[in-house]
Amino acid sequence: MEQEIENMDEYLNAYVGKKYKTFYRNVWLNKQPNILFPSWNICAFLVGLCWCFYRKMYFIGAIYFFIICAVEIILKITGANAELYFLVSVIASFLIWLCNGILGNSLYYNKSVKDINRLNEKTSISAEVLKKKGGTSVLSVILIIVILFAESFFVQILFAGGFDTPLFRAIL
Repeated sequence: MEQEIENMDEYLNAYVGKKYKTFYRNVWLNKQPNILFPSWNICAFLVGLCWCFYRKMYFIGAIYFFIICAVEIILKITGANAELYFLVSVIASFLIWLCNGILGNSLYYNKSVKDINRLNEKTSISAEVLKKKGGTSVLSVILIIVILFAESFFVQILFAGGFDTPLFRAIL
């Protein structure tokens, strides 16, 4: 029989998984939902977009992905040379990583609370349901990496310049 959970701390523990008690609980202590708060998450900073997908924050990850795509397409359309293309791409990626490192814990907390409240409105929820809805997804990380490489490849093919970028010169 599935045991019902009675308080938000237990909900969050079941939703987040093993990192809740060792990391997130201390960061989220006394925080209010729907309010952004700065705190540092080194993993969110170092792997940026992949961290969002690993933590099943697909909407935020999609926003970051579309920003990366937009920057890349704009640079290609404007005919930026390889050096400018590389510089702007690195700066845009760094800013995304920095924002994710500073606001990642807050965004994850807000998403977790929102998901828990949404599930709780429908019926009483068990730890098993929360583990399935929350937790992590390695498959999502692999998928977004493949999508990023495919997007980069197609942008290079579709726009003049082909594979004349620092990334493709390093690979090819």
